[in-house]
Amino acid sequence: MAPHRLLPLVLACVACAAGAETGPYYLGVAQSVTHDDNLLRLRDGTATPAGRSRSDTVSNTSLVAGIDQPIGRQRLHGSATLSATRYAENDDFDGTTYALDLGLDWETVQHLSGELTTAATRTLRQDFRTAAGRELSEANYESTRRVDFVARLGGVSTLTFEVGAGARSVDYSASSMAFREYHQRDASAGLRWRLGGSTRLGLGVRRTQADYPKLFTGLLADPEDRRRRDALDLSLKWTPTGSSSVDARVSRTRTRHDVFDERDFTGTSGSLDWRLNDGGRTRLALRLARDEGQDSEVVTSVFSRTTDSLRVQVDYDLTGKVTLNARALLFRRTLAGTSAQGVPEKGRDSGNQLGLGARWQASRAISVGCDLRRERRGDNPGLELTSAYSATVWGCSAQAVLQ
Repeated sequence: MAPHRLLPLVLACVACAAGAETGPYYLGVAQSVTHDDNLLRLRDGTATPAGRSRSDTVSNTSLVAGIDQPIGRQRLHGSATLSATRYAENDDFDGTTYALDLGLDWETVQHLSGELTTAATRTLRQDFRTAAGRELSEANYESTRRVDFVARLGGVSTLTFEVGAGARSVDYSASSMAFREYHQRDASAGLRWRLGGSTRLGLGVRRTQADYPKLFTGLLADPEDRRRRDALDLSLKWTPTGSSSVDARVSRTRTRHDVFDERDFTGTSGSLDWRLNDGGRTRLALRLARDEGQDSEVVTSVFSRTTDSLRVQVDYDLTGKVTLNARALLFRRTLAGTSAQGVPEKGRDSGNQLGLGARWQASRAISVGCDLRRERRGDNPGLELTSAYSATVWGCSAQAVLQ
């Protein structure tokens, strides 16, 4: 049954159980309506393709569910969202998307513990361009799958040994997006020291291998490329006061490609996170980072080499039920790619995202929110690498859950 058909049934269940005792499971519905004045992320000054609407109003009806269940020393947790999306103008983009995640926090005797997590998503990505820099003429769904495993020996002791492994894949429904697809595997090992009080220092190594099976389709007889990256990580976790915390990482990275050596990179990356919550009405989060390629938290293209970003978010509790938030993201990227004729291209671009939001927690089961976001990305010398655009997105949503 489609999510929108289940909406009245679940709402009735939520209303009936509003006073029930909180349990480890939840089930609910969500509805959002969003207006985007540049849905296709068209270049500034570019005419809208024939048969398309530059702006659109999008309705998203979702079923949501989750679990957070302790089982002895273990904890099982997860969430699922199934959404039916409808576009008022570009109705051939209509479809179903989802976001699933499941995790197990495990612990055994002798201070051995860890996590096993897996996730899968499917979402529409019409903002991408073909390898020749043209707008997409068909709906393009991005499917991601991820699994990660971490084991630790030491726990509460002064010294903790940690190993991890993971895999990730990204695929697209549009054949013209095949050059962006990749399959990645990684492994890591490291030590963490408790220096005293609330300070931890970590030292580790990481190895990542990513395969791009169709990167050079139409350009080379063998379209595949492989990326290998080795990194040495130094990390710090510090809680100077009870109201603030600092997470920092500095990595020395070496990246090599079998074919696409224009994207080879040797240098330093890292991040600095600071969170402040003094127990009052205001909470602050700040993140400063330099990331490489697909590691960036900023949505980047396959051509991104490095991304420098600054992210700030402030949340303010206006009342016990109303929360306001303001956020800003500034980023700058170095780019490397090839043109449709196979000629190497390099460039730089920058951009920002600014947002305001408000959320009303009407009851334990029901919440309502509205959001306004402005996006901008600047020009760069290589038009086939990225394109300059601006967009304004606003909308409101409501969610009701039974727990």
